Amino acid sequence: MKTLMRTLLLIITTFIVSSCTESRLTNDNYAEIAYLEAMDIMEFTAVKHPPTPQESTIQQKLIKSGRIQFETDDVAHDYQIIQSFLGPYQAYIENENENRSTQQINYNLVLRVPAPEYDSLFAKITAIAKKIDHKATNVEDVTERYYDLSTRIKNKQQLENRYLKLLDKATEVKDMLEIERNLNDVRIEIESLQGQFKYLSKQINYSTIAVDFYETLPYTYHSSPREGFLARLLTAITNGWQKLLSFTVVAISFWPFLILTGLAILAFKHFKKLKISRSK
Repeated sequence: MKTLMRTLLLIITTFIVSSCTESRLTNDNYAEIAYLEAMDIMEFTAVKHPPTPQESTIQQKLIKSGRIQFETDDVAHDYQIIQSFLGPYQAYIENENENRSTQQINYNLVLRVPAPEYDSLFAKITAIAKKIDHKATNVEDVTERYYDLSTRIKNKQQLENRYLKLLDKATEVKDMLEIERNLNDVRIEIESLQGQFKYLSKQINYSTIAVDFYETLPYTYHSSPREGFLARLLTAITNGWQKLLSFTVVAISFWPFLILTGLAILAFKHFKKLKISRSK
């Protein structure tokens, strides 16, 4: 396996050196830079192998996370108790949410606690629960990823330093521009790797506990059947009165038409009387 990796490394190094030659960057330091770039590529693409006795002594890196869901008699009281736990354990609330309905009051908390204090705080919160519905802990081993990122950052930083030294020695503009382009690419990769490493380190150093607890509210009878009938009867009377008032308002708004209709009826009756009297 090692022989194969060395052969691949030699091929990659030769390819990069030849590429540098084609771009007319003739500085001898490019051979060393090409070697570093090839080493970084090999680390990224190499098949992972079981740790050697020396590698097995490295510190294991774990991400711990857990969830507790329970019922309580008083969510506000238990919320205060959980808050009182945070200080002694150097923990903090990362996110919280409260939901209320006619049946329940729910609190959802996301706590972050230093990894060594995770088990103790988890047990403390579990102990205050009236009835536990669910609890679980998950442990993820990220040792390989942690040290892989650390190594790649160091290699990229070495490559950055080599480019800086090479830039100091460059005399031609085309060489300076090529070096600065490569240097910028390396710095972007370093920033990306450092961001990943910082986030991973935070997940390792501070464990997560999601706490979901709720209080079941007593059922409230709003009215008895008799009271319900009386309420409906009162509502019907009120609605009828309101409709009568609305009808009256609408009718009044048509007063010109009512007057004209009345006058027309009177004229018709008067005309009818005249007709009868003439016929006699």
